[in-house]
Amino acid sequence: MMFEESLDDSQVAGVCAAAEVIRYEYHVLYSSSYQVPVLYFRACFLDGRPLTLDEIWRSVHACYQARLLEGPWDTITQQEHPLLGQPFFVLHPCRTYEFMSSVLTGSQKENRHTNYIILWLSTVGPVVGLNLPLSYAKLSPEKNTNADSAERDEIKQRNPSQLCTDHTSYSWALTESMDMFARRILVPKR
Repeated sequence: MMFEESLDDSQVAGVCAAAEVIRYEYHVLYSSSYQVPVLYFRACFLDGRPLTLDEIWRSVHACYQARLLEGPWDTITQQEHPLLGQPFFVLHPCRTYEFMSSVLTGSQKENRHTNYIILWLSTVGPVVGLNLPLSYAKLSPEKNTNADSAERDEIKQRNPSQLCTDHTSYSWALTESMDMFARRILVPKR
C-alpha cells in the first residue's frame, strides 16, 4: 500500500519558497536473515535526481548522527531492494533484535501491550525523516493504564527537539495495526 501526503496552501507556499524539495519513499520489509523488520528508503529531488549517500547522511538530524555511529543502528547503507531490484538506502538491521528485545522487556515488566512494528518504526523512522502520526500510538480502552495516560500527557507537553533525543517517548503501548509498506512524503530540504 502506498500513501502520498497532500499539502495545504500554507505548506505549498513554504515548499515553493524552499531552495530544494526532497521526496522520500519508504518500504518496510522483513529480513529472514536477521528475523526483524528493515526500513528501506530512497530520496530524490523533484527533478528526479536521487540523493547520494553523503546527502542522506547530511539530511539526518545531528541528534541521530551520533547515535547511528554508536548504535543501536550501526549505519545507513545502500543496497538493492530485494523485491524491486533497485538501489535503496537501508537502516542496517544487525542490532535491531538486540535493541527491540530490551524495549519489549521493559514493556512486559510493566504489563503493557505493544505493537512491535509501530514501536520499531516510530523509533527508527525519525532517523530518516519518517515520523508516524500520534494516532498510531492510541491505546485500546482496556489497555489504558494511569501510567500510560501520564506518560502520553508528558510527551504532548514536550518540545519536539527533546523527542529526538528521547527514544523512550514512544515506548507506551501501541495497539493500532499499520499497513505501511511504502510512504511518499515531500519534505523541504534542511
